[in-house]
Amino acid sequence: MLSPEERRARPHSDNGGLTLIPMPGFEEIAKQLKELIEKKSLRKTADHPEGRITPVDIAIPMFGTYVNGEPQVGLGKKHVGGHDCYVITSGPGTCEMLTRLLFLIGCLKGRRARRITIMTGYFPLGRSDKIIRKTNEFPMPPIFVRALKAVGGSKLDRMVCVDPHCEQISGFGPSGFISPVEMTYQLLSRMIDDALKIQDRICVAFPDGTARKRFKETLRAVRKEHPHISIPVVTVDAEREDDTEKKIEGVTGNILALKDAIVLAPDDETATGGTQINAAELYIKDLGAKEVWAGVTHAVMCGNAAEKFAKPDCAISRLYVTDTIPILNRPSLTPLIESKRLHLISWMEEFALIIFYAHWDDDIYDIRGAH
Repeated sequence: MLSPEERRARPHSDNGGLTLIPMPGFEEIAKQLKELIEKKSLRKTADHPEGRITPVDIAIPMFGTYVNGEPQVGLGKKHVGGHDCYVITSGPGTCEMLTRLLFLIGCLKGRRARRITIMTGYFPLGRSDKIIRKTNEFPMPPIFVRALKAVGGSKLDRMVCVDPHCEQISGFGPSGFISPVEMTYQLLSRMIDDALKIQDRICVAFPDGTARKRFKETLRAVRKEHPHISIPVVTVDAEREDDTEKKIEGVTGNILALKDAIVLAPDDETATGGTQINAAELYIKDLGAKEVWAGVTHAVMCGNAAEKFAKPDCAISRLYVTDTIPILNRPSLTPLIESKRLHLISWMEEFALIIFYAHWDDDIYDIRGAH
């Protein structure tokens, strides 16, 4: 058995050639990842003075429908058999997306992929995380994860996702199967850096206690980077009324810090935008904030959410998002992009590094210090 040092020094990965398998709509993203990974593999380090040359192949599956309405899936063995295969996708988990993913995992196993990893920016079914007795809803993630493992078997190694909506998602499956990674630092640090270019008076406002807990370590790290700047915090006390909106009941914390401040409101996702916009109106009209910037890892943006944020009188003057859910191929976001309120923080560098590290069996949680 190789020691960690010997494993890191070997010229080729034991997992076979690296192949990206893009789901529909992710073909261009796969091309970008290929370029980034191959560039990264040329980088010389103390452990690898010659670099770790990592050619990347792309195998594009075919999805269609037979004349009788049944699903059709096609995938050749080239670049798949004996390869380390990474499925490139993201949520939300629509019925079509989930069905295609299940069939694709089955095809990869049938084509004798050596190892299969699902790389999903946004965990599908992330909002269905608990039993809701009022509507008799049942949590879907455990069911779907079991289905994936049943289809992929031992070949399906893990599922990597970014900032899952509920922290218990990592427990839905065998130990270590779901590997959550964070973009909270990249999001909040960018928002704070941009705000400090305008003024020192800022305040971080969390939409609920869950968000405050999610960003706790990130906030601590950012405060260390700005020791001479006060970064006060407030938290909204809100009760969820339904899947689209929460009822704001109050604000706790350093409320006086909101007056004349640029308020930064980070969270993991925005769906309809209603709760965030309502909170922003409260900060400005009732508590004297100068302006409000919202920031989310996942721009789900359902229905007319983009139109809400793009309105001239919207209380949120900037919306920071990452592209864990692709942005540029979504016509519904055009109004928001044209309004110049959308500020994109790309996760493509992290995405590529995670795949590169996983392929070489390195710790994917070391990516922050790898840029």
